[in-house]
Amino acid sequence: MDKSALGKETKEFVWEIEKGKIYEFAMAIVDNNPIYRDEDYAENANLRGIIAPPTFGTRLNFVPGVEKIDLKLNFHKVLHGEQQFEYFKPVRPGDKLYCKSKVVDIFEKSGRSGTMTFAVVETTCRDANGEKVLVARGTTIESS
Repeated sequence: MDKSALGKETKEFVWEIEKGKIYEFAMAIVDNNPIYRDEDYAENANLRGIIAPPTFGTRLNFVPGVEKIDLKLNFHKVLHGEQQFEYFKPVRPGDKLYCKSKVVDIFEKSGRSGTMTFAVVETTCRDANGEKVLVARGTTIESS
């Protein structure tokens, strides 16, 4: 892993939230909660329409054309360590989120099989008014 990647960040990218993607995601995670697919139900639940499920932030990994930070990983020795999502507002169909990713931490720990290097990448998404909507944090682990 390239430890000099600490502090590197991507250019801002736009993530447009589509109703169909929210529906597909809810189906994929087998979450039948109607607040993710039924407009009337979500309106009656005082949500002003459907919202995205809490783990919908994983879709950030699949936004077309997004620049990725090259950590120079040996993918034969990589594990997905952790994923966190912090929401400040619900994510809704029609939202246009302005996002930027940054390597916020790189550290090492010793394990039974040797040294493991951890990289924490944080992606912050804001709405058109600049208000924070979502912060996604992912940890990647590379073993020695």
